[in-house]
Amino acid sequence: MKVIKLFVMIFVFSLAACGKGSGNEYLGMWKDVSSEDKLKIEKNGENFIVTSYTKLVFGLDPNEISENKMAATYKNEGLELSGTLGMATFVIDQKTGHLIGAGSEYQKVN
Repeated sequence: MKVIKLFVMIFVFSLAACGKGSGNEYLGMWKDVSSEDKLKIEKNGENFIVTSYTKLVFGLDPNEISENKMAATYKNEGLELSGTLGMATFVIDQKTGHLIGAGSEYQKVN
């Protein structure tokens, strides 16, 4: 009987751990669906680093790309980013699999 109780407890704790997200679904490269802008999301310990790659519109070189790194934290099934313009929350749309946030929509490229 003790063996069955132990098995049930292990099973319940395993399910609880599976239900708790870690944000790993956000990792990788994402491309804006309406432009050439990209986001790269990487794990950094318990947090994340989000690097945005944006083509400069008014640069001297038409192919010049701006790179901006931001810190992010996984909270409430979303990534909360803190950058120079304040806070933004990104979530993955369950219907499309796209990353949605800050007025943009991104599709995973890898």
